Amino acid sequence: MKKKINLAKAIFFILVIGLLLPGCILSLIPLPEIKTSIKLFSASIPATSFEQWVNNEERSINKVCANTGFDVETLRQRAIEGIQKLPLSRWMTRLLTYAINEIEVKSVTVEKITLRATAGNFSKISKISAKIKINNSGIIDLGEGKFNQDKTEIYFDKKIEVLNYVNKNPSEQTCVEGSLTITGTLGTQAINFDGIFDISIKLSF
Repeated sequence: MKKKINLAKAIFFILVIGLLLPGCILSLIPLPEIKTSIKLFSASIPATSFEQWVNNEERSINKVCANTGFDVETLRQRAIEGIQKLPLSRWMTRLLTYAINEIEVKSVTVEKITLRATAGNFSKISKISAKIKINNSGIIDLGEGKFNQDKTEIYFDKKIEVLNYVNKNPSEQTCVEGSLTITGTLGTQAINFDGIFDISIKLSF
């Protein structure tokens, strides 16, 4: 009788280990970090009736909501596709195929935000800083921006962990709003621009 009880315990133990061990092993396998870019919003600095010099003047970025692919599932799929394009070993390829449903998004970090002019340019602006709000993030101070050579782009390289502000499913809209503090000359032509987010996505099993 005692042997039967011990045998039953042994079988139960083996079954438990069989269920738990794959997850434990998978959690120890590192996945590469994937970098990608998303256009999260479009906005503009409105034209003025005449050219005027402004000094640290704040201009609002009106709230914009859209389906942009800034959600956990879309980012997860994009990162998995990025990993699959890498030169992987045969065993890693098989592992990804076997355990693809076990992969989760661990973190989403904004590495850089670029304001890219689509009409006009930033040539008459000498200094600019920005604050933004992504969904329920609260105000994020990006600090002072840097210009590219021909002043068609302004970028902010403050790193921001945003996983808590990313939408949970693709049907939800991403909302962005904020403000720009400008020193320079604002002219009679509006400056339209896109907000491009360079992000890195970390996955884990």
